[in-house]
Amino acid sequence: MFSGHVVPPDTFNPTELSTDQWVQAAESFGAKYIIFTIDHFSGFLMWPSKTNYNYSVKHTKWMRGNGDVLSDFMKSSQKYGLEYGVFYSVHNNWYMGVDNYTTGHQPTQEKYQKVVEEQMRELFNEDSPYRDPFYIWFDAGIVPRISPNVAPIVRKLAANSLCDECPTFAGDQGLRWVGNENALAPLPHWYAVPKGKCSMKTNNGE
Repeated sequence: MFSGHVVPPDTFNPTELSTDQWVQAAESFGAKYIIFTIDHFSGFLMWPSKTNYNYSVKHTKWMRGNGDVLSDFMKSSQKYGLEYGVFYSVHNNWYMGVDNYTTGHQPTQEKYQKVVEEQMRELFNEDSPYRDPFYIWFDAGIVPRISPNVAPIVRKLAANSLCDECPTFAGDQGLRWVGNENALAPLPHWYAVPKGKCSMKTNNGE
């Protein structure tokens, strides 16, 4: 799939979708939290966004456009006692022709930045049913003056959430990946998290 070439939204039409099954699988091997990809490179949204954006579950035949996978996922996580987080691709959106944060066309670029910022407000405002996730993961990260300006939105509306790939976040909210796809980190490798979010015990219980 190439930038700007995406399948029609009606391609999404699962017949046996069970978010309970996903969360139960995670719980079965001892997971304490689970992360759901609500928007990947294609730009398709797993919640029925009310923003000016026509590529989401709202625009499919699934559940006659009334389905909400993100809400179902959150309810399943709460049901089985897991913390939940969301993954959002901020640097690629093929539906809008965005590749590595850019469209190459200024009006489209401005529209993309605006819609991303609006979606962040929609997701995390105090009246949102999706507010206060344990974890927010921006694929490729927030890049000042390059990516949509979501950092102050997350800082204000989701101050209790860990923010993965938020390098400008000082203190106890932003954290970073290990720097490779092998999950092998050079030591020492430190980041700060809010008190109580992560255990201080080592694997041997100390």
